[in-house]
Amino acid sequence: MTAKTLQELVIEVDAVLRNYVIANEDRPLLERLRADLEAALASRPSAEPASSLRNNLQAAIRGLELDHPRLTSLLSKTLDTLSDLGL
Repeated sequence: MTAKTLQELVIEVDAVLRNYVIANEDRPLLERLRADLEAALASRPSAEPASSLRNNLQAAIRGLELDHPRLTSLLSKTLDTLSDLGL
């Protein structure tokens, strides 16, 4: 997988955030994850360490899998892509 694939997944996550009903308590976590993914994609020095980003993605997947299966599928793909990229 490539950084382009990761960018495509970030765009898909953005679309889900815009078009799906997400509980108010889940939205800040998802917005933070999106920002962290964009930072990792841009390789900004201030980006959250990759292990922390992976842990946050895993926690989001566990917390959202019952109510938002499509979103958790995208987050799982994103996690796999980060791993493939060595992040």
